[in-house]
Amino acid sequence: MSWDIIHIVESLIGVILGGLITLGVNLYLQRKERESQYAIQNKREIYEPLYDEVKQKHKDLKEFSDPFNAATTLKTWVEFKPSTRLRAPDELKELIQKFDDKGREYYNFYWKANQILCTHINEYLNAVRSELDEREYSGGNFDILKREIFEAYAGDFYSGRILREKRHAYAPERIMKFKSDSSLTFEEFFHRVCSSIENEQAIIDLRKSRGEIVEATEELERYLKAKIDFIFEKYEGKLAKV
Repeated sequence: MSWDIIHIVESLIGVILGGLITLGVNLYLQRKERESQYAIQNKREIYEPLYDEVKQKHKDLKEFSDPFNAATTLKTWVEFKPSTRLRAPDELKELIQKFDDKGREYYNFYWKANQILCTHINEYLNAVRSELDEREYSGGNFDILKREIFEAYAGDFYSGRILREKRHAYAPERIMKFKSDSSLTFEEFFHRVCSSIENEQAIIDLRKSRGEIVEATEELERYLKAKIDFIFEKYEGKLAKV
């Protein structure tokens, strides 16, 4: 009789242990599944949208343009729901704050530099006006020329060289048309303006600020790319192989 009781107890213990192990395994798998879903959700709702915008801003900064505005430096981050922003890691929030601070500084320096550049473009255009084709730039067309040069080549003036890899709105020969007997070229005009703004404090500040925001942009871009790649390799890559 005692052996029967011992056998029953052993069986019950085995059933209980088996049940506990099964429960533990199921809970572990459920936790891993939730972890996977959570990570993939963050990748698609946080990291990828931010990465796309930051990557575009990096491209714009390479061309010495200003991809920011007075309201925000990262539109995607601002448009996130509060619950979405809460899911972002503290490290990401710190990088975004650094990016925002440097972006706002760059925006303010860019605005000040624009005023200086416009003044120098206007001065040099007036100085060489006699070299221009009068038929093209009579009346209000001369003011249009000033605006076109600034809008198409502001970033080039700030960089100190014509950015050949940049897609310009207008080719130099399309913007400035000279008299047939003039020896002046757009490139010569361009370098005259560059030389005139070289020592302007607003331009010096802009170039320094650009270096800082580019560094912050690259740091944020690397972080987001690493997060996206890690989640894909650890979670989505495995799903794709199943």
